[in-house]
Amino acid sequence: MNVSILSITGTDNTGGTGIQADIKTITALGGEALTAVTTVTVQDGNGIQNILDLPQDVVIGQVKAIINNCRPKAIKVGMVRDAATIRALRREIIGCRRIVVALGVLSSKGERILSDDALYAFRDNLIPEAT
Repeated sequence: MNVSILSITGTDNTGGTGIQADIKTITALGGEALTAVTTVTVQDGNGIQNILDLPQDVVIGQVKAIINNCRPKAIKVGMVRDAATIRALRREIIGCRRIVVALGVLSSKGERILSDDALYAFRDNLIPEAT
């Protein structure tokens, strides 16, 4: 039986990171990839041209739907750029015993993509819960 893993992160239309890379990795390791998209990026080999953060209710709705229906064995939280969404995520995923936090602070080109508020929200809300 496949182990279900929920990845909560942004997209990378080049496939090098983000939800696309998580799906490939989880599947290659024999798991079942479940997803909740937080951010949509427009990027190429030259860097990120645009970022659209999805509204908190959309992100939390995706997470609730997956947790209630599929009961993932582990949750990985990546790029979430809104502090309020990070705090809300904690309330939704606190019951999972296997939480991995892999926040993206800088893009591959060294561009800062995470605000101080979001960084502090990760520090105070999700990192203490990470296994």
